[in-house]
Amino acid sequence: MINSICKKLLKTVAKSGLVQWSLINGDEKTGITVAYITSKLDSGDIILQREANVTDKDTGSSLSDRLSPLGAMLVMEGIDLIKTGNAPRLHQNETDVSYAPKIRHENALINWQQPARNIFNLVRALNAAPGAYAMAGDERLKILTTEIVDVCVPKELGTVVYLTRMGPIVCTHDRGLLLLEVQPQAKKPMSGGQFLQGQASSIILPFATLIALYIGAGCVWIPAKIVGGTGSYNDSLKVLAYSSALIIVTWIPFLGVVASIYQIVISVIGIKRVHGLTTGKAIFAVLFVGSLIWLWLLIFFRHLLFRQFIQ
Repeated sequence: MINSICKKLLKTVAKSGLVQWSLINGDEKTGITVAYITSKLDSGDIILQREANVTDKDTGSSLSDRLSPLGAMLVMEGIDLIKTGNAPRLHQNETDVSYAPKIRHENALINWQQPARNIFNLVRALNAAPGAYAMAGDERLKILTTEIVDVCVPKELGTVVYLTRMGPIVCTHDRGLLLLEVQPQAKKPMSGGQFLQGQASSIILPFATLIALYIGAGCVWIPAKIVGGTGSYNDSLKVLAYSSALIIVTWIPFLGVVASIYQIVISVIGIKRVHGLTTGKAIFAVLFVGSLIWLWLLIFFRHLLFRQFIQ
């Protein structure tokens, strides 16, 4: 006699992803079924069943790992029953059966209009593969671990309503969802807090660099005078205006830190000429003040952001 094993209590018929659908549907219990094989999918008489509780800590991968040894044990027990001729035949009531289709890519897209519990279940069900995801601009952001929080703000669904040290809180249909672990496109998984720090750096770094270099270039006349420069304060400001104009024009092709280095080079060349300095002295004049102010502003803006917005 041929029998089959199914990681489900067989009230749901599915092509694949039985464990995932159990979590997506919010089942409080799942289990293992050993049944006879028939021509119809998962419709054979039941030989044995064992229940397993589902907790909020369960994910698709962890629940599958927990059910696997239970399934192996149940199969051996079912084979012994068949050998001795004592295997029961419990008929399934087809009116109680629902169909769970194969999990496809579109099933993994998060719909923020759903209640927080539904999204929480989707995320933990698909955490291993394919991974529930949302769109952050033009890039896909996989959501790997979440936590439901009692925060409900009248905001557009799917928007970030709070920033915390553990990660951003996103508005859903009824409550907030804290993103504890995410995976940006083409990057490794990271905590929600690390993701926020990266976003903060990408926003603050260009502005902090531009402001700091502006102040630094405006103040280079002090160290320039110390090392024997002949230019005036207005000469330093002219250099600033020229380098700032270039950085704005070239910001797109020269992104981020590269753009900042590019502006420093232009500033050094300009200060060297207007103050009649050697290259070494010009570099000292620009970086002595500019680099210190740049670092201070970067630290200050990051501290200000987290102090005001991160709970």
